[in-house]
Amino acid sequence: MFKNPLNALKKEPVDVPKDSIIQTEHLPKDSANFSQAIAKAKEIILGGGSKVDAARTIYPLLENESKEVIHLAFIEGCGLTVKGAITYRYNLIRNKTKK
Repeated sequence: MFKNPLNALKKEPVDVPKDSIIQTEHLPKDSANFSQAIAKAKEIILGGGSKVDAARTIYPLLENESKEVIHLAFIEGCGLTVKGAITYRYNLIRNKTKK
């Protein structure tokens, strides 16, 4: 059975444990750009796009941010888990270097 992508957007903000890979002291360099990236990701998913499409769209906007900030954007904007966000970022970097 397929999961409804809209359910991922209805979740409450992610509560990050203190011992998690993503720490709350990692703040985006440009918070307006970060918010815009999350909004774009949610728009893509609500429009019927996949999580991968959303991640591919917002990654170039956040490429200069720390990896923790990118992971957080993937979690909040695309509805990914922590491990999923790490994997998506790794794959996007790997695919970019292949080209």
